[in-house]
Amino acid sequence: MESLHLTEELELHFCYLCQAHCLSSSKHCSQCDRCVFNFDHHCQWLNNCVGSRNYRSFMSLLYSALYLLCVHLAACIYSITLYIRDLNSFQANISAFYNLDQETTAHRPFFGVQIFLAVSDFAMLLFVFQLLMFHLYLIVTEQTTFMYITSKIARSKDYKTPEPDLESTRRGEDAIQNSHNREQAKSLKKQIGCWEKVKRK
Repeated sequence: MESLHLTEELELHFCYLCQAHCLSSSKHCSQCDRCVFNFDHHCQWLNNCVGSRNYRSFMSLLYSALYLLCVHLAACIYSITLYIRDLNSFQANISAFYNLDQETTAHRPFFGVQIFLAVSDFAMLLFVFQLLMFHLYLIVTEQTTFMYITSKIARSKDYKTPEPDLESTRRGEDAIQNSHNREQAKSLKKQIGCWEKVKRK
């Protein structure tokens, strides 16, 4: 990017990918093919980038999803509890709601569906709760998801980079120097031998 200073507070960069000037804190998204101000991440579920303009809406979505999952999970647990504690009352409520005969066994698949929904709600609840806590952590630490990932990768690279062994380096240099000295000594002996042959002649 080519930088362009306008004022002390504002600095524009020229992005060669989208061929436009953008603020210095923007990042080009390869999937959206545009620069996003305060880029956080590209959400695959929303098929859109999350940045400075829609970050509040994204957080509201997480809060709403967490609330709805809690309400639905509570309703499923209530239905399962009612089925276990009072089967006759549960069967009567199902029959009355769907206009069925009270002797029918339609409550059994309904109970199975409630168990499946409760397990699914709990799994999604954990995922959404973890995602919400992660973004609250990012807000407190004043960083974005992109900044968090890049800094983590940089720290892992620094950790994996081994420190140079100075003693081994010195030994290697000494070995190279000794080998070079031996080669020079051999060359010098050959030259002396040649001169002695010339003098004898």
